[in-house]
Amino acid sequence: LIYTIYENLQSLLENDLHYWLQRAKSIYRTQNGLENYEEAYTYAKKAYIDGDDALSTKAALTTALISCAIAEYKQEKEKLGYYVESVYL
Repeated sequence: LIYTIYENLQSLLENDLHYWLQRAKSIYRTQNGLENYEEAYTYAKKAYIDGDDALSTKAALTTALISCAIAEYKQEKEKLGYYVESVYL
């Protein structure tokens, strides 16, 4: 239900970076699986890159959490890159 609500709000709120961060958080907290985490990662990363200082700080934490979740699905060689990014963020 939450995923569908955010999906339907996209056309109204697509220019609001807070929307993208909240959407990423909702996916991370309610969905499982690599594909879902990768989708959430793209939304959080968008808010991190395009947001102002306050939003980027919040998005950095969310992106780091999602990056760690993605790492758990990756092979050892790829896993390290996601963990390094998490620490950096």
